Amino acid sequence: MSIITIFIGLLSIFSVSINDINVEDQYIYDNKIFTYGSFVDSDNDGVLIVNDIDTNEEVFRFIYDDHHHEYFKYLAVISEDEYLLVCEKYSDIDGLAMPTFLETELIKIDCTGTVIDTIVLNEKYKSYYNHGYQLILQESDNTFVKINRELKRVEDTMTLEFTKEFIFQFRGEAFVNGEFTESIYIYQPGYYQVTIIENEHSFIYNVTINPELYLIGEKQNDYFVSSVKIISSSIVYVNDDVYLVNTLFDEPGIYEIKVYGENDYIYTETFLIIPIITYSTQNENYDFIDGIVVNEPITISSNATSMYLNGHLYNSEIIDEINDYELVIYGVNHMQYRLSFSILPSVTGLTNNTDYESVDFCIYGQALLNGEIVTGDVHIAEQGDYVLELMFKGDVSEKYYFSIISNDISGESTHNFNFNYIFGFIIVIGIVLFYRKK
Repeated sequence: MSIITIFIGLLSIFSVSINDINVEDQYIYDNKIFTYGSFVDSDNDGVLIVNDIDTNEEVFRFIYDDHHHEYFKYLAVISEDEYLLVCEKYSDIDGLAMPTFLETELIKIDCTGTVIDTIVLNEKYKSYYNHGYQLILQESDNTFVKINRELKRVEDTMTLEFTKEFIFQFRGEAFVNGEFTESIYIYQPGYYQVTIIENEHSFIYNVTINPELYLIGEKQNDYFVSSVKIISSSIVYVNDDVYLVNTLFDEPGIYEIKVYGENDYIYTETFLIIPIITYSTQNENYDFIDGIVVNEPITISSNATSMYLNGHLYNSEIIDEINDYELVIYGVNHMQYRLSFSILPSVTGLTNNTDYESVDFCIYGQALLNGEIVTGDVHIAEQGDYVLELMFKGDVSEKYYFSIISNDISGESTHNFNFNYIFGFIIVIGIVLFYRKK
């Protein structure tokens, strides 16, 4: 059954003769036929009749009367269930045989024929087009105005970029990269040239489709701190190898993703998995921080590919030499981190500016005690003032002052001395008396 046959049959149902309507055009969309124009009478009210193609039933009709001559010149699809009618208005002027152009009104309606919004334009346009859910108004041969679903003018751009897929509504004929297509649905990454031909006018769009790609893993700032999985519907290459679904990357390093598409298209993205670095002392484990200073032997561990300590391969051996160190961490794809730390001398068992009767302390590293080199365990009981200087790479890194004092307290010492002399004097007197009696 032809479109005209459907149209005539539907008009007869509603007691509207084909002769009562001046049909501007018909458009098939979403299994419906949209017939629009104006009534053939003195008022010329605008009319739109929408019918279901399969059942021949009327979905809705929309009649517009603004007390002028209203002509529906075009219908544009601006969303899946919203339409934009172009209504040219004319008015009668005394003395003129033909009505005079007044304005162009754009009427936005929904799928039930309810008016949502309107906008008035003061110009009359040469032609009308409908691509990408936009109404395109032609002002001159090379000047076009684009109106979106919010009835706002939008930039006339012919370069479009989308992720995952590109679905494009159009009127007329369409060609993708030179090949005819009845619908535009592009889902493969690549560069595409989309050509729309309507009313002998061509619109060319340059379209880029990027892949939909997700990186799954624990992320901090711009890097990952755990294993990473990739989810994408495209064929993905990681460091030039095809990615197998559900593969986990857990080795620290730099990973480069590539997706290839149409017309020499290449999508690239990189992600970084940083290494986990810890150090341990005799009793505790800590996160390694660049520039740390410790005062005891340590052991460093990491999940990196390799570690170098001051230029030599390091395999988590104990580090106990007093020194400055450079730690270089290597990972996948030439990832490299340079870190530094220092081990400084220390002393335990000694408090600065303190008096002792005697003292035992332990020096880690090397020190000068009143100018003499000492290290390890030290015991001091001799009275005097002392200066302990901790040495790092030939320089003093820290000083401790302390004193060793006598075990006797002055008051107690005087008391003991007087008592002894008196006791001795009594003994001498007793001996003398003993011998005189004899």
